[in-house]
Amino acid sequence: MVGEEVEVAHMPHDPRWIEVFHNGDWLATARPSAELDAAARARALERRREDARELKAWARRARRRASVRVAPITAPGEIEQLDPSAPAKAGPGAGSATLRPLGLEGQLNRPLEENDSDHSHGPQR
Repeated sequence: MVGEEVEVAHMPHDPRWIEVFHNGDWLATARPSAELDAAARARALERRREDARELKAWARRARRRASVRVAPITAPGEIEQLDPSAPAKAGPGAGSATLRPLGLEGQLNRPLEENDSDHSHGPQR
């Protein structure tokens, strides 16, 4: 909860404990660490270590998921320099290099089928 704002409820005349709330929800009853015996202190420290291990594992899984999500969709190959002043290619094969990595080169310049022209909202191919 580092950096989070919490509310504390306490009895002014009884410093043995405080109640801790976050967004109106009860989190814990906190007691002064000086009053903990050795066994309670060891349990608290072990719980803190377990929480840190869980947080590291969660962060590792999140990094892996993020790297999969942003994986490149193109394959390595030779870079083709385009001449901006050259007219655009027309006809079959024009632009197929762009669609090849996506597996869509067969879709380029294909004739419309009769069902495609009626703009129906049914399943598309």
